[in-house]
This record gives sequence, structure tokens and C-alpha cells, in this order.
Amino acid sequence: MMKFLGRRYRLILPIWALLLGGLLVFQYAPSMKSSPAHAQSSRYRLSRLYYLSRVIFLINKHYVDQLQITPQKMFRQSLEMIQSTVPSVMVRFAKDGKSVTVAVDKASKTFKLQAFPLIFSVPYQLRSIFSFIEANYKGDVGQRKIEFAAIHGMLKSLDPHTSFLPPSFYQDMQMHTRGSFGGLGIVIQSRKGYLTVVTPMPDTPAARVGLKALDRIVRIGDESTINMSLNEAVNKLRGAPGSKVEIWVQRKGFSQPKRFVITRAIINVKSVSSNLLPSKVGYIRIKNFQQDTAPDIRRALLSFHKSSKNRLRGLILDLRDNPGGLLSQAIKVSDLFLDRGVIVTHAGGLSRREVHRAHAFGTEPKYPIIVLVNRGSASASEIVAGALKNHNRAIILGQRTYGKGTVQVLYPIMPPRYAMRERSALKLTVAQYLTPGDISIQKIGIAPDIRLRVTNISKDSVHFFGSDERKLEKKKLPRYLKGVAEGRSELYSLSYLDERSDKERAESYREDYKKNEKLKMDFEMKLAQKLILSTKKWHRPRMFKALEKKLNQVRDEQAKLIHKALKKAGVVWDNSSKGETGKPKLSFSYKILPPKKRKKGERAPRGNRVYAGSSFRIQVKVRNRGKRTAYRVRAMSSSNYWFLHRKEFVFGKLRPKQSKRWTVNVKLPLWLKTQYHSLAITVRSHNKDFKLKKSIKLRIMGAKRPRYDFSYALEEIRGNGDGLIQPGERFALRVTVRNSGAGKSYQTIGMLKNKTGRELFIERGRIQFGPLQPKQLSTGWFYLRIHPYTQRKTIKMQVSLFDAELHTNVRRQLVLPVAPTGLRKQKLKSWVKVKEESAWLYSGADFGTPRVGRVSKGARLKVMAQLGSFFQVKLSSKQWGKIPPKKARRHNPTWYAWVAARDVDKKAKGTRRYKPKYKLYWQAVTPQIVVRTSRFPKTTRSEKFVLKGTVRNNVSLLDTYILVNGNKVYYRALRNIPKLTFSLPIKLKKGTNRIQIVARENTQFAGLKELFIYRRK
Repeated sequence: MMKFLGRRYRLILPIWALLLGGLLVFQYAPSMKSSPAHAQSSRYRLSRLYYLSRVIFLINKHYVDQLQITPQKMFRQSLEMIQSTVPSVMVRFAKDGKSVTVAVDKASKTFKLQAFPLIFSVPYQLRSIFSFIEANYKGDVGQRKIEFAAIHGMLKSLDPHTSFLPPSFYQDMQMHTRGSFGGLGIVIQSRKGYLTVVTPMPDTPAARVGLKALDRIVRIGDESTINMSLNEAVNKLRGAPGSKVEIWVQRKGFSQPKRFVITRAIINVKSVSSNLLPSKVGYIRIKNFQQDTAPDIRRALLSFHKSSKNRLRGLILDLRDNPGGLLSQAIKVSDLFLDRGVIVTHAGGLSRREVHRAHAFGTEPKYPIIVLVNRGSASASEIVAGALKNHNRAIILGQRTYGKGTVQVLYPIMPPRYAMRERSALKLTVAQYLTPGDISIQKIGIAPDIRLRVTNISKDSVHFFGSDERKLEKKKLPRYLKGVAEGRSELYSLSYLDERSDKERAESYREDYKKNEKLKMDFEMKLAQKLILSTKKWHRPRMFKALEKKLNQVRDEQAKLIHKALKKAGVVWDNSSKGETGKPKLSFSYKILPPKKRKKGERAPRGNRVYAGSSFRIQVKVRNRGKRTAYRVRAMSSSNYWFLHRKEFVFGKLRPKQSKRWTVNVKLPLWLKTQYHSLAITVRSHNKDFKLKKSIKLRIMGAKRPRYDFSYALEEIRGNGDGLIQPGERFALRVTVRNSGAGKSYQTIGMLKNKTGRELFIERGRIQFGPLQPKQLSTGWFYLRIHPYTQRKTIKMQVSLFDAELHTNVRRQLVLPVAPTGLRKQKLKSWVKVKEESAWLYSGADFGTPRVGRVSKGARLKVMAQLGSFFQVKLSSKQWGKIPPKKARRHNPTWYAWVAARDVDKKAKGTRRYKPKYKLYWQAVTPQIVVRTSRFPKTTRSEKFVLKGTVRNNVSLLDTYILVNGNKVYYRALRNIPKLTFSLPIKLKKGTNRIQIVARENTQFAGLKELFIYRRK
């Protein structure tokens, strides 16, 4: 047989056999009975590549296009993803691609790379690298997460719809597609740290026991829900049908939380909602396609026929913002309205082809159907719309759909015996969808027959022609999609004026679960109803011909409304050029102007220099220097930032030598960093006589950032007063925050999160520290209690401080010891004097409790009690900064601390007037990062830039690393070093370059410095 093979394949076959044999041995290694291997198989090991090897196997067997699999690229991207996920890992590929150097913390090793003839070469060459990482990595990122990161990076080389689902995501997807689960029947959100009921669903356990909207669930079982993540809360509330869950609810009017015991039941999340309109037109909305979608639609149609006495005038099928779902349900829904023909073709990568056809049995009678779609309609919803359109069964109304034309199959990955709950899955692209006529919709979407363009015209903003700017001709199909691209354009185009307020538009997207709520009809639904009532034709071309008169009437009505609104804004929107010769010749200029009314604290622009958190106006002036009138002149901005993108300037009719101005208001968010930003303005006309483009070079000045340090101590509210955490006691965690940065904090918020479990119960986990000027302090209290029967030796909490407007935040994990019960302090009234150079003040009568301050030599302290070798002393509260008023506090704190007997002289004398001076100890000081650069936006023409700076901290740093445009370019492990000076040459790309410098004191506490450098072309 070998003589029939070329030389190339004779070389590949032995490699294939070797790698496949090695893979099979690797996959079945955990099941071997030898004692050493069996002993090691009881725990997860990164070097086994358990999940990754199975993902490789599935890709090789099922992926839609084998030619798109590039093993070398997959290998490279898997290591790059690990590097971005794990701070202490650095990866450097040699220029010739024959080796890679991997550094883990302070250890480093170079690995020689072989060729990548097959996809199985990827795990073969990753195994030795993973063994090195496994042996040297000591950080807080779990090894399983490292393997998951490698898989995520590897899949990036395929297509955007292929993805790996870790266990938690896989469980959520299963729940989503099934459409039912064991739960309570409530929609919940996290609002200001509280788990809040949005609304109870009708006929569910939650509704039957009397839960109401805006109820706060403060406790689930024995656990506090304060600052609990939404996913964690949902997992605790869901469970087996018939099981019970105990919750405590705080409601307005309740003096204390009320206990509810609720029995879980099967909660069916309906994907279909239906209404029969008064004119005997049916309306069905499909939110997504799940297991019960087609049966629910059939039941709704039967109800329509019964209620209308079999005289149904037509159907509106609403697929707007439908992301898709199960392919089988999309086929069944399409089959309800088609009696013959291809619904969809399922075309695989290896010439596999499966055709799904419609059947005559059970098909609905012939009546007009209009399908509503928009840019949020994707996947399965596009299959239904495409099938009904291409078989001339319905008219499609709305905007062009999303354009997802590939098939994904979910392959569960069974975990090894020692991690049976860690079940994950691979969502793999195995084929493409082709709508009838072998038309591919990937990246193209389905063009509506009647395209609707929404127009909003108000004093502050105009959205008039933005939807015209979409260029579909640039979208190319991947090479594995061999279908015919959708080339047909819309049959009709209609612009309409949306007169709703911003609030009303936002509420239209809100999911509502209230029973028997009246259907809210928007313009698209009303238009579809009018069109159905205007004809009895059901065949798409005939139906459209019968509707043209009605469409023209609606277009004229809307044109008058739009022109009236534009005229009110000073714009003449004519398009009459009869008898005119020549061409218009336009020029335009721009200005950056201050706002008409400047708010307190806002800074006016200076030239092209604008300030974060402030407003300004962009004024565009257009002049017609030609001999012919220009009609429907408009301009639009283009930017990478959403708040600067698609700003519209409307000028309308411009006669020869006439000029017009249009001004747009812009509000820059406060979180913007100092940077140089290029904003493009394009001017054009309706009849495409001209197109002009200019760039506005904005110099954005970012606000100075605060930097948070904090000190914490425990205050007993119900306990024996020794300052030690003991079972059954109630505490206040006092947190004092200091702004040590150069800028103001606008609204500092503190949050406390439970990292212990049911043994720790948080009563209050959110503090409003308010605005903090540089060097200003503020104090607040979290409230918590310890379970009376806890056996834990430590409790873990996470303190987070952040400013939501500036996007500045720090977090640190606190680990505090739990002391045994039975300790009692002895009351004592005396004075002590510090005899050493200085003495530490502790939160409790133990060296393991937090240090809260330091007292200098000779200071006299008033003693209140003694416990073992510690004295309790009374302090002044003046050093704690701003303190909330009594009404905002749950207790009146007395400022105490504990000092070790070895550090003081017991025979000291004092007076009540004496107030000891002590220095507050900051347990958490954010590392300071100083970069040598201008305070103005940095621009350069050079490809190379030398980044110089210094990192400082009050204690030793763990490490420092630098990212440039998301890629790690520098890592330095530090031990017992509080200061680092760096000088790093970096390579800049054209345009904006984002540089992030991270200095970590430990895995839970870090400082961040971010700057932007613009490289001009």
C-alpha cells in the first residue's frame, strides 16, 4: 500500500500512529490498576490534559472544516491565553518558531518545538509545558482553570461560535434549553448589595406564599445574602422539585425580616407569548427556541381559531431580539406554516448534507403572515424567517437580521471519577445552515422585504440616517461556507418617527411576567396589523403588491411627521433638483465649543483639549461653494467610544453660497483616562454628489485618581468584650478609609463579601463613605455575627472599596482567627506607660488579631480591663476621620484597643485630661505606581517607546507585570522588596496603545496604573 502514497504521507503515517497511540494511552491512564498510578489518580493534575485532550479529539472528528484547523496557531494561542490568565506566567516564542521559553514565577525553562503536522501535536507538545507549570506554580488560580484557559485560547483560532463551557456555564445552558427547572418562580436582581425580587411569576410557589416585587431576600437558610453574587443566590434557591427552602424577607413596613418556607416546584419558563388582537389578528412572540416552543405555538394557534370562529385574518410572528436556540424547534415551527419544500439544509464540512423538508400534515390554513425581525434576530429565528420568506409564505418586516448561519452541537465532557460534579461541554461548529435555495446567511443575515428605519428627533439628539451607513458588501463568508450569499435587497423602505421618550423606549425591552397585562403595541406591531387587515392574500409577491398602496399611505404620513419635526429644528428636507445643472461643491469645518450651561465642577474645553466628566459641543459648519443646490446634506461621527460614535449632524437643503451649522452635545464619562483620540466626521448628501471626511484630534484630559488605603478592627456588640472572634458573638467590623491619591473620590462605597459560608452571617455589608478629598479619612461599620456552633479556626471575608464613577477599586481578603469560648476579661482601672521605642495596639487580646495602631515611647494609656498578658485601653476617635451620625449607626462605639503587657510599664500614673497620641496603622496600603511621562496626552511617531517608572509599597511586593494592548510584556517576581524601578522598551502599534502596570502586594490586593500612547501614522 505504501507505494501508492507520496513521500509526504509516508512520513506522516508513522507520526500519526505514534501520536494516536500516545493519546489512547494517555486517555486511559486513569483507569489502570497499578498502585502508583491509581494512587495519583485520586486528584486532578494539570499535566494529564484531561479536558484538553478530549476537546482535541472532538474537534478532529466533528469540526465543520478540517482545513481551518491550524495546530501551530492553536498551540500558540493556548499559551498566550494562559499567560493573560495567570499573572506569574510569561511565555516567549523564539523568532524562528522552533522553541518557546516559559517562566513561572522565578523559574524558567526553554522547550524545543517540533513540527505540527496534526492537531494531536498540540497536546503532545503541551504536556511537558504543563508539567513544568504544575511543578512551579504556587498562585491562587486553580490548575483546572489554567487548563480551561488553554482550551479557550486554542478555540479562538477556529470560529467565534465554537466555545468551551466550564461546569457552571454548562449547567446554565442545560437549564436554558430545557425551559424548566426546580425553583420558586421569582425574577431577582442585585440592587445596592441586596438580593431584590423584581417580580414573582404567576402561579408559582413564590406567588402563592405572597412574595412581592421589591422584597429583599436577606437570608437563605443560614446564610446571609448581603453582596452574594446573583449566580450563587440562584443556585441556592433552585433545587429538586418538592424540596423546601427557607428564606427571610425584608419588606417595607416589616419591623424585622419575615421567615418564608417555600416548596420548590417545576418552573416552566415560557418562550412563547400570544394574544388575539380585537381585529382577529393573531400575535405570537417567540423569545427563544426551547423544547416546548412548537407545542406552545400550536396551542396558541388553536386558541386563535377557536376564539375567532375559524375566521383568523392573519398572524404577526414576532422574532425580534430572538437569539435562537434549538434547531429542531425552528424546523417544527416552520413546518407549521409550510406544506412542502426545504426548510433548512444542514451542510457539514466533509460533504455531509442533511435536508429538512416540510410536510403537508398539520399545516396551518392559508392566511397572511408578517414576521417581525431586527438585528437581534439570530440563528434559529433566522431559519424560520428565511424559510417563510424563500417559500413566499410570509413578508419579513423590520431590519436585517444578525447573520448567524452555523450549526453548533453540544458535546458533554464527562469528568474523571474524582471530580464527578465538574461536568463541562464543548460547543462545536459542525455544519452550516442553508436556507431554501442554498442561501447562506452567515455574517449577511436575512434582508427584510419591508425595511423600517427608526427616526428620533429631539432638542438634544437626532437619530435619522444612522441605519443607512451599514455596508454589507464588506462582509465575506468563511471559506467553509459554500452557499450562495443572500443578494436580494428589500422590496420597500420606510422611515418612521419614534415619538417615545428615552424612558419609554428603555421600558419596552423590559421582560414582564405580570399576569393578564395588556399588550403594549409599538409602531412595528401596529403597522403589521394594518397591513394584514388590508389584504387577504397570503402569497408573498401577491401580498406585497396588494399592500403597496397602504405602505405608500403610511410612508407619506410618516414623511410629513418627520419633515415637520425637522422643520421645527430648522432643517428643510427637500430632494427636488429638477432643471438644475452643475454640481454642488461643499466644504466644511468644525469647532469645539463649551456647553451652553456648564454644571458645577465641569471644565470648559481649551481648543481641542477636553476634560473627562465634563460636557462640550461639536459644531460642524458646511458651505456650498458650487452652482447647484445640495439636498439632504448630513454628517456623522465615527469613533471607538460609544459616546462619540454616530453623532448625527443634519443640514438639509443648501443653496449655492449658503452655509449652515449644526451642533451636537457630548458628555464625557468621568472614568476616561488621559489620551489622544481621533474622531472622524463624514459629510455626504442623499444623492451621493459628494463625500467629505475630516478627523478631529481630541486631547482628552483624564481626572486624577484616588488611591485607597484602609485600616480595620473588630468591635464586639454582643460578646465577652475581649475583641476576639468567638462562636455566637456579634461584631462590627470598623473600616477606616484614606484617600492617598492625587484626585478626589466622588462616591466611595465599601462592600463586605462572605468567603466563609454559613458560619458567618453578614447583617450589613455596604457602607457609603461619601466623597473623599486627597488625604481625607472616613470611617464606617459592617455588621456580622458568628454561628454559635462553628468549628472553624478562621473566618474569611473580602473587603472591596470602589468609586463607580471613576471605575477605581481595590479589594482585599481578610483572614481572622476564631478563638475558643470561655475567656473572660477582668475589669481594671489603672494606667500604663509605653516603655519600649513604641508599642503595637491590637484589635483583640491576641497577637493574631489585626493591628490597629502604634503608640510612641512614654505614652500613657488608660486601662479598662485585662485578659491574660493584654491590657484593654481606651482611645480617642479623632483620628478616624468622618464618622456617620448616630442615626446612621446601629451602635454607639467606644474606641478600645489592646496592648501587650510586655510593651508597657504597669505602675504608670495618669490623668483624665491626658489623651494619648498614637498613629493609625494601615493594614492595606495600595501600591503606588509612578510613571515618568507628561501629564498631557502622549503622542509619538516612533515605533519604539521606553516606559520608565517606579513601584513603591509600605511592605514587600509579590510581583509586578505590564500589559501592552492586552499582551503581557514584562513580569518581575519580588520577595521582601518594597520598591522596584523599571525601564522597559516597548513596541507600539499605529493608533492608540493601552499600557497597564499592575503591582501586587498579594494575590488579593494590587495597584493599577493605566496610560495611553497614540502613535501617529
